[in-house]
Amino acid sequence: MCSSDLSTGVLSLNPAELQKITSGTLEIGRTDSTGTLAVSTLVGDTDVSATTLRLIGNDVNTFGGGIGSNIGPFFNHHVDIWANNDAYPGAIFLADNRNLTVIADRDNNLSGNAIFSGSTTVGTATNTTGSLTVQGENIQFLGSGAVSATIAVQGAGAQSFTARNAITMDNTGTGNVQVTTGTGLQSLTTTVGDMTVLASGAGGSGGLATFNAGSAQSITLGGGLVAQSRAGGVASADAAVSANGNQTINAKFVDLSGAGAGDAGVFVNSGAGAQNVNLTGQNGSNFTLRVVNAGTGQAYLQSAGSG
Repeated sequence: MCSSDLSTGVLSLNPAELQKITSGTLEIGRTDSTGTLAVSTLVGDTDVSATTLRLIGNDVNTFGGGIGSNIGPFFNHHVDIWANNDAYPGAIFLADNRNLTVIADRDNNLSGNAIFSGSTTVGTATNTTGSLTVQGENIQFLGSGAVSATIAVQGAGAQSFTARNAITMDNTGTGNVQVTTGTGLQSLTTTVGDMTVLASGAGGSGGLATFNAGSAQSITLGGGLVAQSRAGGVASADAAVSANGNQTINAKFVDLSGAGAGDAGVFVNSGAGAQNVNLTGQNGSNFTLRVVNAGTGQAYLQSAGSG
């Protein structure tokens, strides 16, 4: 899609063709698709006249070209990504008060994942209310090489991740992987699986893996919450789940382990809010709460907030 190269048997729409379409919602693709809908060149703000751009396919991948520019102009339209199988939402930069919705495993056959391995930003200002909503069988945030990836919602917009199975952040590179909010709620939910945060052991100058809520953070898990700093990681290679407001965790267990120079921590920043942790089960080793450190960093479950 949006490619200047026309391939036999492939629907290709270039930006000039997209500009000719005016509608409330510009829907590209089919709900019964068996192929991949790929964005191969940049879709800029002026390339679309519709209020909402909706991309539909068996797999949907925006990495090749991206939507909006991180140096401006940002994309001043809502974006929906609907994939029956896997969704790869990358290089998406939305303007203020615009929403990004990503649905993987839309056919509910338990095999479609939402996979983030590049930066995505919703909004630019502190007073924006645009939101990020992600659903899938699994939701993954992956880091490799020296590239950093930030998935951010600015301002008061909400950020919600809901997986039937697991939410995993796995950084194996020397860059940083961060999921952040401004003052809106950050919500992370699994129905049956764990939420796992793995910092890198690759060395270098980064390796961070973090979910950081600029305000309140709500975590509701069918499984447990796991954070681990890997051996070989530098001091900045933390595995962190943190809030600058109230932090609420409902899970079977919490397992925090340090093996490198980075920390493995779940915490509320100083003076920010209350931390409420409710644990109802055990992991495979029969731990409900385990905090262990074999590295030179720290492992901790901590509230420096108001309660």
